Amino acid sequence: MTSQVMLTFLFGLAYLILSINSVRKWISAHLFVIILFVFMTIEAGVNALYQVQGIQKEWNFASRDYYNTQVNYIEPIANKVNELIGSGFARMDNTVPDTANDGMKYNFNALSQFSSVRNSNASSNMRQLGFHTDSTYLNLRYPGNTLLMDSIFGIKYNISQAQPPKFGFSPVSNALSNLSKNSNAMGLGVFVPNGFEDAKFTDKAQASSFINNQTALVNALTKSKTTFFTPFYTTSEETADKITGAGNSVTLTRPKTSTATDVSVTYGITVAANSQIYLSVPNITYLNSNAENTLITISDVSNPKMTRSLNSYYVGTNDTGSFLNLGSFSKETKLKVTLAFPENSQVTFDTTSFWRLDTEAYQKEMALLQSRSPKTEMIKNGVRMTYTEKEKGDIFLTIPYDKGWSAKVDGKKVAVSKAQSGFMKVSVPAGSHRLELKFFPNGLKEGIICFILGILLFIGYNYFTNKPKKSGGTKNES
Repeated sequence: MTSQVMLTFLFGLAYLILSINSVRKWISAHLFVIILFVFMTIEAGVNALYQVQGIQKEWNFASRDYYNTQVNYIEPIANKVNELIGSGFARMDNTVPDTANDGMKYNFNALSQFSSVRNSNASSNMRQLGFHTDSTYLNLRYPGNTLLMDSIFGIKYNISQAQPPKFGFSPVSNALSNLSKNSNAMGLGVFVPNGFEDAKFTDKAQASSFINNQTALVNALTKSKTTFFTPFYTTSEETADKITGAGNSVTLTRPKTSTATDVSVTYGITVAANSQIYLSVPNITYLNSNAENTLITISDVSNPKMTRSLNSYYVGTNDTGSFLNLGSFSKETKLKVTLAFPENSQVTFDTTSFWRLDTEAYQKEMALLQSRSPKTEMIKNGVRMTYTEKEKGDIFLTIPYDKGWSAKVDGKKVAVSKAQSGFMKVSVPAGSHRLELKFFPNGLKEGIICFILGILLFIGYNYFTNKPKKSGGTKNES
């Protein structure tokens, strides 16, 4: 019998005795009230204790020491970024998030968010672009995507913890070595000559579909047909564990005679020059549900006489995107990439794939988009953008579409339209102009009017129903 059941039985028995007492009058009414109050207070305290413990177990809240450590680490970085941005606009995200809501917690613009009022259309688009979301779109996570998405969505800063280097990212200062700046990031919007036409997305949860969708979106913005990504294959595969599987599924099982505490596999790859590379390991299933982490170790083996360790970092693969960062390389390099699954005797995953991002093609197209990215200034409840273009077009905005947004070009109201079903675009004329976007929640004005009318109607109703009635007849003469 569990302690919860035992406590329920004991409290039930106590209340039964007290109920009988209310009839038999064993004790005085005064003492009865005191005993009842004590039992109710104890019961409320016990219930609260079990509620807190249950929430702690389910939501895995951090300890006070961990919380303070993260605040002391992240808060100065967030303050520095806000100082650098000023009244402008840029996003920042953490490669190893403290929470799903780091942006709200530390006051910076971020993609990651856990919210019950998440924009489902925008989140669906983000899922199609390779970001991690759950089935209800309440949870959107930044880690585990590509440089293309960093730049298109204006991720100008990264809090980088033990991650391999990203092409175009460089440390902001020696004092904040974990804060890096993306030299290829867009602003909040991009001007698209002659209008933006929705890219065709494939709604399949696999790396190749995410890559195709990302490429399609960027090409829709640049009006080009650039190929950014190519898959490449391993030169070797090594493991001390037993490999089994069927179809696209692979299972690693630790031999019973092994003294290791994990299972692992090592891939040999040759990376072409001017590459940012990624590894996709879909649908990992861990035997140990208390150790759902993957350790990625990257080593340079270009020199046959010496192996040089480049990076080693952990990834919680259940809440990240599909692309594990393996680093940026300016020249051809031979690597060994080891995937280890600590404290697991067995794991299962689908067929892995390696992807190369051509950094030269990437930088060329990002430079074009940066030249078309309007200067952005944050204003009350909105943003102000200024641009100069030789032809008319649309400004594509990486803001979730909502009916509460309104737009004006040089003070004249213009329409805000959907882009890709989840984002926004505004048609603008050629020349030098100013676009202002402001947000006022849809339906709030009507709600305020109804609220005020309701109060006035209640006051009127209360006045007339309680108005003193004049007495009829004439006064009696004495």
